Amino acid sequence: MPLKKLFTTKRITATTIGLTVMCLVQNFGYYAIFSWMPTILSQKYGYSLAQTSGWMVISIAGMVLGIILFGILADKIGRKKTFALWYIGGTIYCVIYFFFFTSQASLLWGSFLLGFTVNGMMGGYGAVIAENYPSEARSTAENIIFGTGRGLSGFGPAIIGYLATGGSLIGVMSLVFVIYPIALIFMWFTVPETKGIEID
Repeated sequence: MPLKKLFTTKRITATTIGLTVMCLVQNFGYYAIFSWMPTILSQKYGYSLAQTSGWMVISIAGMVLGIILFGILADKIGRKKTFALWYIGGTIYCVIYFFFFTSQASLLWGSFLLGFTVNGMMGGYGAVIAENYPSEARSTAENIIFGTGRGLSGFGPAIIGYLATGGSLIGVMSLVFVIYPIALIFMWFTVPETKGIEID
């Protein structure tokens, strides 16, 4: 079974776990932030439906640019260094965005870099997963690893909502910044650099 190819050795097993954590963190951040931010903007900052839609459009534009730039950098400086840049950037920018941006204008236009840092790393998962497994297990790896991470991250909005019960929703949202260093550690110590390798 191709699934066994994801756990054939200790190194490959560690890589599979590391990549799953990376996918979990990326999707957790995405779902947690982009599920709750429209509510925060509406209730706390008085955004209208049109303004909330504008926030989404600006953040998606940032995400698209982030994905494109991520792919270019990953081919130039390597997969691990590029992921590290985005994890560090996501950590720093989430702190800035949730702790220091308090006006409608800053939250609106600041969402461009939020989309860029939080979602730009989506440009790297297809390559880094494919490059770590043989051809007979490659599609299995893509689906199992990313699907598992994405499935578990679906609990993100519920966790944020539960933690915010009786408290500050945006205060809980600001805690999202702690997940990116976790992904950075797993990535750096379990996932090998695959830039320039020839896959079979």
